[in-house]
Amino acid sequence: MSMLDTGLHYPINLARLPASWTADFVGEFCDVIQSGFACGEHSDSDIGISHLRPMNINREGSLDFGVVKFVPVQYDDRRLQAGDVLFNNTNSPELIGKTAHVPASGAGLAFSNHMTRLHFNAAVDPKFAAYQLHFLWHAKYYLHACVKHVNQASISSRDFGNSIPFVASPLNEQRRIVAKLEELFSELDTGVASLKTAREQLKVYRQALLKHAFEGKLTAAWREENADKLETAEQLLDRVRAEREERYQRQLAEWEEAVLAWEWNGGEGRRPSKPGKPKEVAPLTAEELAELPELPEGWIYVRAEEISDFITKGTTPAKDLLLSDAGEVPFLKVYNLTNAGRVNFSIAPTFVGKETHFGLLQRSRVFPGDVLMNIVGPPLGKVAIVPADHPEWNINQAIVRFRTSVMTNRYLCLFLLSDPTVNSLEKRSKTTAGQVNLTLETCRETLIPFCSGAEQDAILAILEEKLSTSERMDQELKTSLQRAETLRQSILRRAFSGQLVTQDPRDEPASALLERIRTERATAGNGKSTRRARRR
Repeated sequence: MSMLDTGLHYPINLARLPASWTADFVGEFCDVIQSGFACGEHSDSDIGISHLRPMNINREGSLDFGVVKFVPVQYDDRRLQAGDVLFNNTNSPELIGKTAHVPASGAGLAFSNHMTRLHFNAAVDPKFAAYQLHFLWHAKYYLHACVKHVNQASISSRDFGNSIPFVASPLNEQRRIVAKLEELFSELDTGVASLKTAREQLKVYRQALLKHAFEGKLTAAWREENADKLETAEQLLDRVRAEREERYQRQLAEWEEAVLAWEWNGGEGRRPSKPGKPKEVAPLTAEELAELPELPEGWIYVRAEEISDFITKGTTPAKDLLLSDAGEVPFLKVYNLTNAGRVNFSIAPTFVGKETHFGLLQRSRVFPGDVLMNIVGPPLGKVAIVPADHPEWNINQAIVRFRTSVMTNRYLCLFLLSDPTVNSLEKRSKTTAGQVNLTLETCRETLIPFCSGAEQDAILAILEEKLSTSERMDQELKTSLQRAETLRQSILRRAFSGQLVTQDPRDEPASALLERIRTERATAGNGKSTRRARRR
């Protein structure tokens, strides 16, 4: 068997294939390699014909009809046939190369120019081919074989047949391999489905916990046992108002000091702005309260602006002021916030210099303990408490900051992460060109169930214990899913290395099959390795 130039990243060792196998470029085994067509006249309604796109091949290597675009039937006559193999030729570098076998249900469907239709010769089982090409995607072979553009990568249909290696076993062995893969994957998929279901159930459980926590149901027994520690609703409200006035007086004192320093320095730069007196917050009307979950006696609803310092968002400076990987002050973006209430600064860490931090981005300074939430999506609902890894941080314009001393920051964080809160914010958001935005006014008016400090601590003690157990279980399920995927790739690697099923010496060698394909083409008067379907 001749050795192909497969490059450094090809996952199959050709030198160790069984003697009855052969290898060549994929075009040698295909009768048709055909790119689809672009169409601007598409719609989401079911009028016309389905036009398959990259999103219609899932990570498991199957066609996915969850979201389908439709195009006019008469627009183009290129169609899929049952038994074709559909290859995603244009996508992000990580996703390019997803491949699926076309079942009978996919026959007659159209496909976009970002997809390549492969019709293999009868000497190749199409499922064997689809499994193999999709395995190369899982092995990240296409990541290195593609042509990279800005935020996109491609493998042209024209070059595909002459650049992508393909291994073939005798036809009967191909069928045995496919049967074995389907048997093993059926068992594996059942297990994976159970693991995914368990993870979804954990999500439901976590949200049910949060919902009950902020409706006072988690601490019903605690309130009975600690009636002497509870404050009345009037006492809570008085404490909120007193804390709000104290915050204002502290801001005034800080302003007065800043003005003195400004005057001492000869009045250079802008005079510090005097903080505005907090506006009076109107009590909730009976109609507003009727639309909210009923709270236990002694709880009240407060607006976020009542329990927080001035709620503001960040600022994004010019690109030349942003530093990658290292710098003086860490600069947070939405992707650094999580759905678990923690900052993840391992993702594309960005910094700004101190001069920028204390100058242009003065208003965006945040400190350990501040609560951050994204106000640009989708999705909304990413929340994190600023950690103490650095004394100060900064944030971009897509993040809002809450700072409170009257309410536990973890309590506020978990409330903002709860589904009822996220759903309420989504309903009040504005969507422009697919981008979801929350205004600062919406954030300031967000209603929060408020209880005594002692009960907040009791709620958090219960939540932390149960959420910690839930997170540990979720991590175990995630690890099991990763092991299942590793096993899947191991099975595929064995399949296309000739190690999954036994060889039968009575099978016709794959080299003879390939030679017959070439003879058939020569007899048909087509000397090319691959016949590209002509656009009609």
